[in-house]
Amino acid sequence: MVMKMKAFIASVVLLFAFGAVAQDYTLHVDESGQIIRDTFFFGPEKSKLMIIPFEPRLYRSHIDRQVGEYDGLNFQEIRGYFRLGLDNALSLATKDEYALVRMHADNADINRDLDYIYKSVGYQYRTMPKPPEPPKKGLAKFGDKINKEVQKQVKKLEEPEPAPGARIENGQVVSVPHKEERFMAISLINQDMFNYLTEKYGTGLYLFITQLDMMNAPDQDYTAFGSDNYEREIKIHFCIMTSDKKEVYAGAVKRRFSSRTNSIKKIIVENFPPMAEQIKMYLPLILSPENEKAAQVD
Repeated sequence: MVMKMKAFIASVVLLFAFGAVAQDYTLHVDESGQIIRDTFFFGPEKSKLMIIPFEPRLYRSHIDRQVGEYDGLNFQEIRGYFRLGLDNALSLATKDEYALVRMHADNADINRDLDYIYKSVGYQYRTMPKPPEPPKKGLAKFGDKINKEVQKQVKKLEEPEPAPGARIENGQVVSVPHKEERFMAISLINQDMFNYLTEKYGTGLYLFITQLDMMNAPDQDYTAFGSDNYEREIKIHFCIMTSDKKEVYAGAVKRRFSSRTNSIKKIIVENFPPMAEQIKMYLPLILSPENEKAAQVD
């Protein structure tokens, strides 16, 4: 085994020395870690961004009892305020760079179309994408490539781990948990959905909020729960797609806050705006004759 590994590492060094190995990135960041946003050109007929709120059934929460007692709200009201608050935060974060179509509206026609959207997509859990790394130069870049390739090959030599999920083995139900963090993505069921929406609303870019989690944060000392001073975690799942059915990005953003904050207004005001700004950085800029601000890209 040792001889095989030495031979392999030597061959990897040679491969990189001659540039034989390349990498592909979904997202790029600059040297400071800032996401480099793509630019898409859409004509005037589809130059808008549509924001689609999460389906009410895709809301998970550990905090409704405490928030409900503090503000005198029931479950439906709490979920509704979070859904509206998130939509407002996303709209405020994006309104200066995009012409918006908001599907969270008190309008019967828009509500019918929102229901049509929900019936046109499916949902699937995926492994969270890894955050893009700032570009490395010189020896650091060379060493990083070697290290990643070595780790990949070492993993191949290890005993394969059982696939996550539930199954029957030797007559017994065996459940293997997912070790990697996951998020809720969408799949397109109705292939005509984007044609309909683009023609009606003039939208070329779509931001789907696929799920909202308001949970107790993981990896905490259990004694913190006894003192009622622990951390909660907001997780916003989202997917960005274009009118030509291409997925631009899908993932989730997270933020923690104190268990002692139970005012729904304070939770929304202190957390949703910065999270909306995070999500905005994954949106490509739309270039169109009608959007002068979006066209002023460095």
